[in-house]
Amino acid sequence: MAERQKRKFNILDIFLLAALVLAVAATVLGLIRGIGATGERVTLRYIVEVSPIDSDFTSKVAVGNGIYSPDGSQRLGTVTASSASPAYFENSDSLMEGSSVLYITAEADAVRTDTGYLVGNTLIGVGRELELRLPGLYCVGECVSIEIKE
Repeated sequence: MAERQKRKFNILDIFLLAALVLAVAATVLGLIRGIGATGERVTLRYIVEVSPIDSDFTSKVAVGNGIYSPDGSQRLGTVTASSASPAYFENSDSLMEGSSVLYITAEADAVRTDTGYLVGNTLIGVGRELELRLPGLYCVGECVSIEIKE
């Protein structure tokens, strides 16, 4: 009968095992704490630019309206102001007839993260695209401004 040789641990095996244990521990700790979250809760004021939008729809946004995720399951804040201006074709002085640029200002409770602000499960940051549902309006816009309300 042939004898089986026992495998001996060498220094490389010990380093690989230690790296694996550290990676698993870091992942578990990250999930418990919330990856990237500092835990600092803030009241956030953000502005979303919706462009272009049919001018008739700009009147559907009113102060006090709730803003929700596209499926309506998460509240993303409350409208504190809205304004509209005429929309122009890109790189042109030509007016887009019947279209406007809509600015929606909202406030929400958020958690500061390394990559932006979490409102529910939605990450809000300058330059990020947001899908919003309001009473009578569904729109997609870009966050153009964020400030912490004191």
